[in-house]
Amino acid sequence: MKFAKLFLNEMIPEWIKLYLNYKLLKTQLSSSVYIMKKIKLMKSKYKTKKKQYKQEKQILLENEQVQSKIKSDLQGFCVTIKEDLIKIQSFIIWKYQDIQKKNTKVQEQIKLMKKQLEFIKLKQYMGDDSDYKKQMDNFKEKQYILKQTIYQFYIEILQYKSFVTSNHQGLIKILKKYKKWSIAQFRDKQFESLVLSEVMNEILILKKVPDKCSQLLNVTERLLLNNFYALNPKQGRYNLRKYQQKKTVKGKILFKFGLFIGFALVLLTFIILLRIEGYIDPDNDQNQHSIFQKMFPCFRGLALFIIYYWYLALDLWGWTHFRINYKIYLGFNHHFSTVVEVFKRVSYFSTMFLLSFVFYSLQAENIEPFQYRDSYTKYIPLVLWCLLLLYIFFPFTTILNGPGRVWLYKILAGAVYGHFIKYESRFTFCLDQFISMAIPLRDLDYTICYYKTIWQTGEIPDNQCFSSNRLTGALIAIIPFSMKTIHYLTRARDKGKFWHTDEMWNFFKTLLATWVAVLSFLANKHYLFRIIWIPFAAFCSLFQYWWDLKKDWLFFEEGSNVRFLRNDLGYNHPCIYYFIGISNFFLRLTWILTVSPNMYLYLNISNKEVFIFIIGFLEMTRRLINNFIKIEKEYITNLRSLKTTRDLVYPFVNQDKSNFQDIPDRLTLSVLNLNEQDKQDEDLIQLFRATTNLLEKSDLNKSDYLFQGFQPDMEILERAKKQEKFQESQIRKIKQENKNFKAQLI
Repeated sequence: MKFAKLFLNEMIPEWIKLYLNYKLLKTQLSSSVYIMKKIKLMKSKYKTKKKQYKQEKQILLENEQVQSKIKSDLQGFCVTIKEDLIKIQSFIIWKYQDIQKKNTKVQEQIKLMKKQLEFIKLKQYMGDDSDYKKQMDNFKEKQYILKQTIYQFYIEILQYKSFVTSNHQGLIKILKKYKKWSIAQFRDKQFESLVLSEVMNEILILKKVPDKCSQLLNVTERLLLNNFYALNPKQGRYNLRKYQQKKTVKGKILFKFGLFIGFALVLLTFIILLRIEGYIDPDNDQNQHSIFQKMFPCFRGLALFIIYYWYLALDLWGWTHFRINYKIYLGFNHHFSTVVEVFKRVSYFSTMFLLSFVFYSLQAENIEPFQYRDSYTKYIPLVLWCLLLLYIFFPFTTILNGPGRVWLYKILAGAVYGHFIKYESRFTFCLDQFISMAIPLRDLDYTICYYKTIWQTGEIPDNQCFSSNRLTGALIAIIPFSMKTIHYLTRARDKGKFWHTDEMWNFFKTLLATWVAVLSFLANKHYLFRIIWIPFAAFCSLFQYWWDLKKDWLFFEEGSNVRFLRNDLGYNHPCIYYFIGISNFFLRLTWILTVSPNMYLYLNISNKEVFIFIIGFLEMTRRLINNFIKIEKEYITNLRSLKTTRDLVYPFVNQDKSNFQDIPDRLTLSVLNLNEQDKQDEDLIQLFRATTNLLEKSDLNKSDYLFQGFQPDMEILERAKKQEKFQESQIRKIKQENKNFKAQLI
């Protein structure tokens, strides 16, 4: 792998504008490289004619175009490397100071944690254990938060070390290229000596920073192991190594993915051919076993769930391809699935579903040699639904992507009640997914009603299970919208203001969507509700579309260099955003039918069940592009603030200082009459096994002379975050000049 590609792969996405612009520097050397290669060709051509070789070489180097071009590029090289040097140095100093501050806070938190536990245990020892259980539960919750904070701090140090190491290697590499390919007679010696001396000094400093980072990593690791994994340090080290390892794609996974996706495509082709031949007709009322009469909604819901899973996989591929850091917003740690792993899982589900669908279709249509067997064929959709739900709610976390399910449960808990305690925008993001899955959830409700009726009456239900005749069909859309309104009220509570804020407008637009869903359900009661629904639905769709563009995606940003968009774009070309913006307009119009389950009845459509499937498919497509841009917008927000990890939370507050001041710095286990066999005090034993003087011994707490005399230039950092477009235009300009330059020399 070439160094330029390796350098790009090692970049921290949120800091990408602060790295050495290796691509521009290499481009600025390209004219010199071209001339040097041309001279080498001359040398090999005139191997026995040295005099002629010298003449040709002199003519080439005395060419005015060659001289002006190379001098201009070499001078530009020196200017670029000097600007990048100041940018890198400023960021390294600023971030180093930031890490040192966080290190101090983490150490203070460890001390406060010990003090608080000692205080709780001392109160119990003295006989005051009235609220001991409540205090211990509160302490363990804070302890868990602090552990996650230390993990995030550890990741931040790793990223900082990676940033320094990459730039150090990049500077060395580009200087070697400069020395190898630049032509001595065209160099500006005085300017070059000043710039390159600064570069060499910076390289010497950068060489020392990783050692400091390694020391800090070791101290942080010991803090974590001694205070949280004292009884099982192996598990702690395993978790830390997971953060350092990069996931790789195994050939076995690729083979399985290719095998199952190929099989699924064959089955899908077979289903299409069956439909062309006139089978599995949704409007065939003659055949009592026709799959599209009663069983189609059961299969349709499964199909839409699988399509949603495919779209999630496509989103993940897009984020990975364009280096969009989705892990911060979604709250992933080292437990996350690679793109190929997700595609492999969805290909399993697709193959299983299509195989079952084909088998049922052949039996339901009585295609020889298959015959419909009522005893087991009718239960195929139920079995598939059970398998899908079992995968989602499988109780064990060691198999079947257990960490992924744990993450899902936490998100669901946060969306339902966790936001009252601490609101996170990803909880609302979770509810958005449920709104888009309204049709498959209604089909799940239909499936439950269908089989319940069969088991209770022994007869196939007529129309009582369709969502248009059931309150649950409307509630599936109303409940997520209602919960979203509560989320926005929670956000307003946290901010301390509601009126004339984004939370207020979010609240009212979600309330409007809720009323659209309610009116669609009431449309069965009286035709007047259908008339009222039309303006409500039209206004709701247009307002939601405008909100998507302006607020959720940050389009139409003031002062943007890209028309109708914003300055920072995570994806390569503005056309991607224009296409998504236009597509979203039409998809928002179909979205209103997703939240209005009964309105399709009044559209005089012959293939109503297939029409619902198409609406569901379009809504899944809208969710695909919405997720695609939403996560990219969050990434851009993090990029602008140089945020690479989740916010560090410091849960222990020294509010009751008077309660702690009489407690000695070190309490032994014997004072509290505890022993290591006491399983109830396992957490306490872990804490007291910690090296109590670890923090005092750490040389990282002493004054640091690494950056003595240097101060970060914050203006340089701000300018660096905005100069990416300029540097890209410079690269394009130099490449075009090189093209013309080569054409003239030929």
